[in-house]
Amino acid sequence: MSKVNNPEAAPYRAERPNRFTKAYPKYKSYGGLINIEEELKNFLGDRPSDPDLVRFYFFIMAFDQLVKEGIIGDIAEIGVYKGTTAAVLASLAKRIGTTAYLLDTYEGFRAEDLAGVDANRQLQFADTSLAAVRDRVGDGNARYVVGYFPDSAAQMPDDRPFCLVHIDCDLYAPIKSALAYFYPRVLPGGYLIIHDYGSMSWDGAEQAIDEFFADKPEAPIPLADRGGSVVVRKARDLSGGGNWMLRKRASLLRDAWVSAGAGGLHDLTGSGWRPPEPWGVWGIGREQTLHLVMDIAPPEGGILLEMEASAALTAERTALDVALLAGERHLGDWHFGQDRPRGQFSVAVPAEAFSPAGGGYHAAVLRCVCEAPVPTDLKGTTPLTMALHRLRRSR
Repeated sequence: MSKVNNPEAAPYRAERPNRFTKAYPKYKSYGGLINIEEELKNFLGDRPSDPDLVRFYFFIMAFDQLVKEGIIGDIAEIGVYKGTTAAVLASLAKRIGTTAYLLDTYEGFRAEDLAGVDANRQLQFADTSLAAVRDRVGDGNARYVVGYFPDSAAQMPDDRPFCLVHIDCDLYAPIKSALAYFYPRVLPGGYLIIHDYGSMSWDGAEQAIDEFFADKPEAPIPLADRGGSVVVRKARDLSGGGNWMLRKRASLLRDAWVSAGAGGLHDLTGSGWRPPEPWGVWGIGREQTLHLVMDIAPPEGGILLEMEASAALTAERTALDVALLAGERHLGDWHFGQDRPRGQFSVAVPAEAFSPAGGGYHAAVLRCVCEAPVPTDLKGTTPLTMALHRLRRSR
């Protein structure tokens, strides 16, 4: 075997993403939902020596992005075969509390689909069964839709929104039908992943995908997996508050405590913060910022922000004063001392501090500025200041 065609020969070996290897502890500290060993076990099944890991990692990284942006819906796969990817997709759906719809004849190709560009194909993939797939994937949140598509779509609720759909039907007719059905049901920002487009083995797959997306605002993007998959990300609807970052920040600023641990407040923290730890997040340097967003106009009297916070104090450094500002407007001061190194603090943020941010959102930046020299960590290398444990808007 030539070096180019040997997947084990460096530099031609596909590498695993850092977020699931050396950066995995940081990924989990930010609240990452993927249990990488569990999902690898789901995927590898009875083919541990011949996995398409590029395909696998794309699935779970797409899932992570959906969770990050708050795009939550059901998951579907049409073309399940033996359940290799279905096992992963059902597990992902379970992690976000939704349903995985698994559609297949569970008997292989249908003879009527072997026509046109696929006329030279033979009946294939009959070496499976519903019982075998169910034994591998399980029930729980998985729903098995058995039969020829699109007729089998009658077994599914018609109004379900999908955040991720995987189409692996190989042939022109079922792929074209699947795209026609699922495309309008995929949420804005959701993923359509279609297998075999660039494989050079299934001409019907390429033709169906090209025809369907020729007049759509989205275009297929090739993936470097074994089967030449493409991904299409459904265009976002930016009208009426479509900015996912503003939407997520607004969802965090509510009348309920949100922990800063495990990245719970990662989308509110701006500059001047270290990566989150299980207990919360340290501020470093003289100034930290917080992004405050509301999905309605702030009340005339503004809002009251409460935080549980603590300070890095030492025998040499016994107090820390922090000024709270919106722009250059002084809103108040917090004092940390040996008698109160940690506590619940509040600051009133006036309505005038918020500015329209589009889509009905209003945003402000809260500055936390230390008014004295800062202590360092135990190694003497990082200037730690105020630590944030949790936050809420109480008015």
